[in-house]
Amino acid sequence: MRSPALLKGLGAVLLAGVVSACGSMDVRGLLPSSGSPRGDSVAAAAPAPAPLPDEDEDLECPAVEIRQGAAAHRFGAGDTLRAQAAISNVARECRLEGDRIRISVGVEGRVNLGSGGAPGTYQFPVRVVMKRGNTVVAARTERVSVVIPANDVLASFVSVQKDFLVPKKGAELTIEVGLDTGNDAVAPASVKRR
Repeated sequence: MRSPALLKGLGAVLLAGVVSACGSMDVRGLLPSSGSPRGDSVAAAAPAPAPLPDEDEDLECPAVEIRQGAAAHRFGAGDTLRAQAAISNVARECRLEGDRIRISVGVEGRVNLGSGGAPGTYQFPVRVVMKRGNTVVAARTERVSVVIPANDVLASFVSVQKDFLVPKKGAELTIEVGLDTGNDAVAPASVKRR
């Protein structure tokens, strides 16, 4: 049986990997010329590695947008709010593979208990939709399960959906996420005729 703490930690590591892959920073220029953050002379153990070449210089990874009306998911009916899940952070990673782009999307958030709620398990959808213009080229929904422990009022969640493959060419690509099931249908693949 897997520990919830281990799974939460693994999810955080995956999201951190997606976030860090979106950009990089060379911190060598932030240190004083002596190589020590305190400014005293310290010999470097090894030379700093050269920056990695950016293989995807032409690739501009689109920003992730939260779908209008889908930033939160409420549990309860009418005025009785048992709990609410809400998105707090999003990230993406894009890699060019020939004439396609491989994209991973991370969604982070938390579930808070409402006045009518109690600790327990709460499930909700996290949906990722990729569009070129008004045409949906990829969509996926993952069901997330969050446990709010006894004597707690909130819990965090992380959803990382990997390996979306979309064509590089076409109208501007947009990525939308939301805590809903959506009604977007993926456009059928075009059939090449001879």
